[in-house]
Amino acid sequence: MSIEIVKAGLFCTIQDGGRKGFQHLGINPGGAMDKVAMQVANLLIQNKPDEALIEFFYPAPAFQFNQAAFIALSGADFGATIDDTPVPIHQPIFVPANATLRFNKKQKGILGIWPFKGDWN
Repeated sequence: MSIEIVKAGLFCTIQDGGRKGFQHLGINPGGAMDKVAMQVANLLIQNKPDEALIEFFYPAPAFQFNQAAFIALSGADFGATIDDTPVPIHQPIFVPANATLRFNKKQKGILGIWPFKGDWN
């Protein structure tokens, strides 16, 4: 899958389930801040529960999809649209090639999450 950042967002990072079991060595486990939203979103598109995803705050980023993809939005509701058509959170979503995912208005929550089905290429 190939995406382009159309607009940068606030604290947009790629996160996964983290690295547990190394705190005794002084290593922070890291990983997604909203573990439940991460697991829900990943399971909605049949990924492993702790697979990598994009985690972000509002004002949120905007992305152009150069290839079709399946995604799921979870966590905060930032009024997502794909090519100006509203899309729901907590459901699998098909994004066609050359479509743009935008987040238009903070409606509920603080931290948005979206994984996608495919490789991080």
